[in-house]
Amino acid sequence: MLKFYATLLGEDYNMLLESSPESKKKVRMLGSLLFIPVITWMLVLFIFSHDFFKLDTLSSFIVGAIGALVILCIERSIIMSKGNKAITLFRIMIGLVMALLSSVMVDEILFKKDLQNQKLVDLEQNHKEQNPEEGLIRAEIISFNQAYLNKKEQAAKEAQGQGSGLRGVGKITNLLTQQADELLQQKEQKEQLLASVQLQKNKLYEERRNEIMSGKADAELLKNIEALISFLGTSNFALCIFILFFIFMTLLEFMVIMFKINSKETSYERRLMLMETIQKSKMEKIENRILNSYNPMKASKEYGQSENVLRENMHGIFHHKNSNN
Repeated sequence: MLKFYATLLGEDYNMLLESSPESKKKVRMLGSLLFIPVITWMLVLFIFSHDFFKLDTLSSFIVGAIGALVILCIERSIIMSKGNKAITLFRIMIGLVMALLSSVMVDEILFKKDLQNQKLVDLEQNHKEQNPEEGLIRAEIISFNQAYLNKKEQAAKEAQGQGSGLRGVGKITNLLTQQADELLQQKEQKEQLLASVQLQKNKLYEERRNEIMSGKADAELLKNIEALISFLGTSNFALCIFILFFIFMTLLEFMVIMFKINSKETSYERRLMLMETIQKSKMEKIENRILNSYNPMKASKEYGQSENVLRENMHGIFHHKNSNN
């Protein structure tokens, strides 16, 4: 298993074999911890796909395996990377997002029946509420009805001689009565339109209610989240469960990196650090030589001896050694 864990964490297996038992123990520990969030995500995705999206067992297993592979790659890359502010911030953000998503999925699995009831409650409330089209038609009906009553009243007064002064049903009275009938017809048309809108609304309500009751609406992820938010707002117990699962999943997400950071440095890690320091030192020397126009001929022993001889024997035309004759 040590070789498997070393490969998984990107460690040198041969070098690890020569290291202390504590070094091997730490690699085994981190390798084991790495599978905890991976297996957790695989189970959550498997159950979620099977229960909510109504996938068969094999398809649900494939979805869970793909999700687990993605989580494994993310966790592995973070463990293998060196710590800096950018990676730390990224790890915190992705850990919180993953913990939130997994908490939502787990709560939807646990409170599946409650979410179904919440959807029915929300549907009932929306059905009772008056939509804009329905409100507009009702306002038009009231307007036409008021105009019709006004015209009828005007026609009655005209027939009594209170308008033009002529008693009886004359041309003006007939005109007002005709206008009142037209308003009444328009009012009846609007009432028929309102009845048609309400019939369509009731039909959609029954269809939606049947979908919720039969489980066909379980795969509506956004609707499920909306129902979950509404349910959490009405149930303190459910809210506490959600918070507990969020904390639990957050701890699982950060567990591997926390163990790696806070566990003691092993001899294997010190050896790797020393090798890295030596390699950096070598590269810095090579870089300095290149930047300073390093000439290998000048660095040779022969070149140095020749330069010393020339320096000793060449002092210019005013400075020369006395010869012994």
